[in-house]
Amino acid sequence: MSSGKQEQVKKILKSLEAFKGFSPEELTEISSQVSLSQSPKETWIVRKKEGRKHCYLLLKGKAELVLNDSEDNKLSVTLGTGDWFGQGCRLFLEMLQFPIFSKTECMLICFPEDWS
Repeated sequence: MSSGKQEQVKKILKSLEAFKGFSPEELTEISSQVSLSQSPKETWIVRKKEGRKHCYLLLKGKAELVLNDSEDNKLSVTLGTGDWFGQGCRLFLEMLQFPIFSKTECMLICFPEDWS
């Protein structure tokens, strides 16, 4: 990631409640491990049982967590700014491992599986 993008991510992280209290050095370290990505409207961000184990933080936009129950009825939950999801979100609910579809254009921070 370019130093400009890294500074942009660092500024974004600093503004988020989850990262309040982190030192500038810690924010620099975290921002060097993550990536910023955009997802166009109406595309899959995460597919069911995808091999990647990233954790995503939705910065902008709306996405839909899609579930099918045992009778194949579609259930969905709308996610918005500040929501975390993905298979790498081990600290969060298991249901966040389900497919995610962008309802609008979305901006995300992607945390790799091994981020610490």
